[in-house]
Amino acid sequence: MVETHENSEVLDMLNVSYHYPNRKGVNGISIKVMKGELTLLVGRTGSGKTTMYKLIARELVPDSGEITLMNLKSSKLKGREFAVWRRHLGIVFQDLRLLTDRNVLENVRLAAECETRLPTSAKARALRVLNRVGMAHKMKDSPSELSTGEQQRVAIARALVNEPLVLLADEPVSNLDAETSSEIIEILNQVSLFGTAVLVATHQPERFEKYNPRIMRMDNGTLLAS
Repeated sequence: MVETHENSEVLDMLNVSYHYPNRKGVNGISIKVMKGELTLLVGRTGSGKTTMYKLIARELVPDSGEITLMNLKSSKLKGREFAVWRRHLGIVFQDLRLLTDRNVLENVRLAAECETRLPTSAKARALRVLNRVGMAHKMKDSPSELSTGEQQRVAIARALVNEPLVLLADEPVSNLDAETSSEIIEILNQVSLFGTAVLVATHQPERFEKYNPRIMRMDNGTLLAS
């Protein structure tokens, strides 16, 4: 059964700008992301999608504007608040970044061990999310033994293991065939239905069409529509 969730705001970017020394970044971005919302960030290479992700992940600090994640403001983070900020985020990188010297279970469990506030053990949480994405039967395999689609499932499980408020996925279906792409998109949609805000950077929004996602389009560092 799908859990219900309130339509509450979890992420707010207000007039956010960031400029690189030798190239454009993003300029005057304002968005609100709601709990349980499936949102696509669409734009060609160089449009600013990756910069936005890095700003949300706090890998970059805005030159101006403010990013608020629940009750935390990016410009005022101190001490342990940095860890709390990252704890609220689950990130699926475009290059996946799975550890090749660890098996599937270990890849997910290591991420779980960074979070001690949750009542269940790291291993139990890792097994639970692997089952959720259909990869529990592959838990002893190395990432190199998996197909690209299976690796993507493991990366999603790792991003979900600490129960984030927001899931960022960077081009999660760009290298997948149509059938596998549909399976991954269904997983992401289910994640949103259970209350996690899912923000997907993609240049293939048509693959998500059946789920009626919110679409934000970027060009030249500027948000065109939301």
